[in-house]
Amino acid sequence: MTCTRDAPAIREIIMKKNNTHAPEQPTTDFIEDRSAVTLSIKRLGPGDESILELLANEDSDFDLKGRGAPLDPLNPTKSRRYLENPAVIHWVAVEDSVVIGHLLCILLPLRAGEGQELLLYEIGVGSSWRRHGIGRALLAHMEIWMQKNCVGLVWVLADNPVAVEFYRACGFTAEKPQPVYMSRDIAADKTKI
Repeated sequence: MTCTRDAPAIREIIMKKNNTHAPEQPTTDFIEDRSAVTLSIKRLGPGDESILELLANEDSDFDLKGRGAPLDPLNPTKSRRYLENPAVIHWVAVEDSVVIGHLLCILLPLRAGEGQELLLYEIGVGSSWRRHGIGRALLAHMEIWMQKNCVGLVWVLADNPVAVEFYRACGFTAEKPQPVYMSRDIAADKTKI
């Protein structure tokens, strides 16, 4: 994979795809003007504990209607550890100081090949901000970050038809055959003993 620190060609392609204009200088915060929405996208880091708490408390607004519920926020130690973890790539979309969307990715190290890939763990847009390009803007920001950081592959587990259609519209494809998602709750296992 060829990487660049600026990625102007990639940024231009993404901006054309999203019908926007690229910022003249590469920035940490990405500004987009779409239908009178001025959007800034910022990566969370130490000092953003209140944003994590807000996202937990308002989780149902960022999920599909009727599916989400408020979550228990992380305690201060876990919140600090989360925000300091370099593998946690968590962006928020902000409009007039209001968090209107977020995208959480995890940078996964690999034992071979490219050496790393990105797991798109979660994306959410506030219910009143959907269909304004916020999710696409977050993914465009992620793609720029991937190019700058030499990450060539991102993958996601889409768990509902709306998500599948969104990711397909954004260029994601399904692998054949489909892997089987499995989990094990160690805490629940211990209560059975």
